[in-house]
Amino acid sequence: MPQIPLSTVLERSRLVSLLTDLSASKLSSAEYNLAERLGHLVGLSGSITLANGLRKLPYEAGRSLLDDAAVLHGEVLDSRERMINVIASSFNAEADIHIKVPSATGGLRPEALQTYEPYQRFYTAHQVEMAVGVSNLRARVRAVMSGFCVELHQLAELDKTLDESLAVHTRKLFNVIPKLLEQRFKSLLQAHRQDMNGNVDNDLENWLDSGGWLDLFYRDMRELLLAEFDVRLQPVLGLLEALNEQTDTSE
Repeated sequence: MPQIPLSTVLERSRLVSLLTDLSASKLSSAEYNLAERLGHLVGLSGSITLANGLRKLPYEAGRSLLDDAAVLHGEVLDSRERMINVIASSFNAEADIHIKVPSATGGLRPEALQTYEPYQRFYTAHQVEMAVGVSNLRARVRAVMSGFCVELHQLAELDKTLDESLAVHTRKLFNVIPKLLEQRFKSLLQAHRQDMNGNVDNDLENWLDSGGWLDLFYRDMRELLLAEFDVRLQPVLGLLEALNEQTDTSE
């Protein structure tokens, strides 16, 4: 079975690198230190839930056709491509898409485009869509794995337990990103105003020229969204890789 081209997927460390670049001293140390927060994802209650889940892992399962795994592989690739295209298209003000980057075309005045709230709503809308899409895809992969063999059924149940145990902590972790992004927005806007020597500048075309402050901010948002999507998708790709290994040995 053809494998997912993992080399084309952004490395997980890229998200941490981007967030580090965007970090500002105004953030608390707990928000800044992502490694520390990741280390605290599983607290005492989460550990107890995980332990109980491990004791209840099933030892019997049905068997799916190998064709199911091949179909699933295509579904994951298609879903990944679709979600990436949604992110990319959302930065085109003329695109027919329900999530669009804040712009004058969308009816916002220059004054509104110099406040962070519209961009926060835009980024958060993408986060919600990514969370739902990846969650559905992850459940779909688990369902196919559960019917394939006992070992994969156990892995699917373990992944479900981990997913449920870490859900709240993961959501809090991703909520840090818009805070970091706000600091980047303020920094770019401040630098632009300093360049204007206090003069009022409502030239939107100038803002969006290559290297303009808003153009740079759009680039940062787009890169962060793609990196965050990659991190959210990693568990799905890990499950699919395990399924691929099993189907390769079964053929």
